[in-house]
Amino acid sequence: MSASPADRKTGTVGKTAPAPPGNPLWGHTVQFQKDPIPFITRLHREYGNTVRFRVLQLWWYMLSDPADVYDILVRRPAEFDKSRLNKQIFRLFLGKGILSSDGDFWKKHHKMIRPAFHKQRIDNYAEIMTRFTHEQTEGWRAGQ
Repeated sequence: MSASPADRKTGTVGKTAPAPPGNPLWGHTVQFQKDPIPFITRLHREYGNTVRFRVLQLWWYMLSDPADVYDILVRRPAEFDKSRLNKQIFRLFLGKGILSSDGDFWKKHHKMIRPAFHKQRIDNYAEIMTRFTHEQTEGWRAGQ
């Protein structure tokens, strides 16, 4: 997600979010492209809940704290925009939806799917999700 227009002007997000060292020309593009899940997992482990990394010339911000994600996606979505490149990348994998859009299109679709994420609905899914997680991790060994 890109910084809000106010943050871009003041640079506050860039100054507060840590970033790993990267290549001066292409940033973290190679690591992210080569193996994205281990890359972002490592960033979270080493830098915490808020970290930034650069894909080509664009800074990406990864937020792992649910309260921060809620703040941006629900309380203050108008203050943050998704860059054109981010939207294009998400559309390649997910089609046109709430992760690859903003503005009125985002508002309309966010409103449509919001009921599915209500606490009561999530509570109803908990048993199924717990059982599935146990089935998936049953054979794992330490360190996997």
